[in-house]
Amino acid sequence: MDEKKPDRSWPAWFYGPRGEVGIFDRKEDVPKGWADSPAKFKTTPAPAEPTGDQP
Repeated sequence: MDEKKPDRSWPAWFYGPRGEVGIFDRKEDVPKGWADSPAKFKTTPAPAEPTGDQP
């Protein structure tokens, strides 16, 4: 018999660049630009608020 074992890593959670979250059944279903971890997206820190001490 030449049966393939099911891939235990699917279905899997994936995260979009704008904070979207989705579950996909196979790699081919994951939209381009999505990642398997939200930590893979670079975040831009918010600009510091002026304190009034600066001239």
